[in-house]
Amino acid sequence: MAEEHDRTRNVGDDVRDGIRAGLGILSALKDAVEETVQEMTDRGELSQERARETVRVTMERAQEAFDDARLRFDFVPRREFEALKAEVADLRSRLARHETSHARPGTAAPEAEEPRPEPGPGEAGPGPGADIPVTES
Repeated sequence: MAEEHDRTRNVGDDVRDGIRAGLGILSALKDAVEETVQEMTDRGELSQERARETVRVTMERAQEAFDDARLRFDFVPRREFEALKAEVADLRSRLARHETSHARPGTAAPEAEEPRPEPGPGEAGPGPGADIPVTES
């Protein structure tokens, strides 16, 4: 079990490192495109309007490619993860209250389950989707 946790953590670290590298590449691409376009504009090979359009289109395509890769990896933004975690905690609480209030007379109310610690981002936990990496947003 500990070995599986270590492997998941290492994969999560690798994914985060890959995302950082991808963002670095996007930043370098933007700088290179802007520099090239500026040189072409200075030489009169490209109008200011066309230069702005070229940079915009190139960065849109790069962003779309990055977003597509993120979707294929099935990342969940941290704010969505935290919202879902809070919703699950609320539903567990409501279910426990419901079970307690609807216990039949003469029978004991169902034992309340000990609350399980929620897995952290990138950690494997119970249920489907618990091993989906979570990204900062």
